[in-house]
Amino acid sequence: MRTKTVVLFLVLLAAIGAAIILLKGSGEDSWICEGGQWVKHGNPSAPMPTTTCPSGKEPELTEKDGQKYATYSDASFQILYPSWPAIDENALTKIETTLVAVNNDSCNFLLMKHSVPAGETLEVHTEKTLKEQQDKLPVSITRKLITKDRTTVEADLSVNAETVIHSAQNGFLSPNGELYSAVFVGPAKDFARVCKPFMDESVASAKIAAKL
Repeated sequence: MRTKTVVLFLVLLAAIGAAIILLKGSGEDSWICEGGQWVKHGNPSAPMPTTTCPSGKEPELTEKDGQKYATYSDASFQILYPSWPAIDENALTKIETTLVAVNNDSCNFLLMKHSVPAGETLEVHTEKTLKEQQDKLPVSITRKLITKDRTTVEADLSVNAETVIHSAQNGFLSPNGELYSAVFVGPAKDFARVCKPFMDESVASAKIAAKL
């Protein structure tokens, strides 16, 4: 499978990984990113994650409405995300560009990055990849908005004709062609309650390089 198909937005791949996570649950034994270091929470059976544990420009956690948020930041992009336990990598589809993967047993957050091919607009890139993914999986797109440097794609994953997983992806294209995808995934029937408040906070905090 071509790299660009595997790593774009991953409304679908994130949903697959989340379906596994939701069945397993993360429990209290996990790894948490604190101050740029992975710290044991309880007695996790999985080894320390190899995904990035960002130190961020703001090493202290930010608290909003009782929820703590960590900061992912690099030269091109910055975003707040819920300070939840790290997802066991063994439960995730292996994606080399995963920067952050956390969950709170009900909702999952993944931050991923890849490059949009030179000469290809974000709209063309998005439409082509979504078409390829829809040809492979029972996913219906429920919302789609694409501009020259932003994407919003929401989708439902069905199993046995029943909608079980909802995925909401927000993409941010940096001036150098790197696309950062912030994906929230959770049970379709509870998504508005368990994911959307955190998603709204994270999306509102996102900044691309020109605005850092």
